[in-house]
Amino acid sequence: MAKSEISMKTLTVASIFSNFNFYQRNYLNILSQPESYYTPVEGAWIDAYPFKKQTLYLGDLLQLWVSSKWNVHSSLKVLKSSKVLNPSKALYIFQLEGELLLGRNKVLAWSTEHQEVIELQLKNIWAPYVVAQTCDCPDNTDDTIKKAAI
Repeated sequence: MAKSEISMKTLTVASIFSNFNFYQRNYLNILSQPESYYTPVEGAWIDAYPFKKQTLYLGDLLQLWVSSKWNVHSSLKVLKSSKVLNPSKALYIFQLEGELLLGRNKVLAWSTEHQEVIELQLKNIWAPYVVAQTCDCPDNTDDTIKKAAI
């Protein structure tokens, strides 16, 4: 990496949730600043066939989580889970993988109940895929941010 490029720390989902109040308080600032919005998050992506894999950044995840657009219990039907789930406890999706048309999928989410990542299978991933495409991203015209965030 050239010295002129910005070095961006990759966050983990666990580290985000250990400081979730901070991210909630600073939500609007993070969304408006490309250098914060495009902070990489380990393992955060959408890989929904037939579309190409799409990386999710801190700003994307915060939009989906804070707005409850990726609320598993209220809008998405869980077919299988790696843990027994309490429907009143939040699950925060950060990875969607599967086939949009055939329904086979694997979803990773942070469980507030278990304080760990759990694996789910949803009835389908079409709805969460479409919702993720509606995230508003700040302009990313600074080439150094693009290089660091990819």
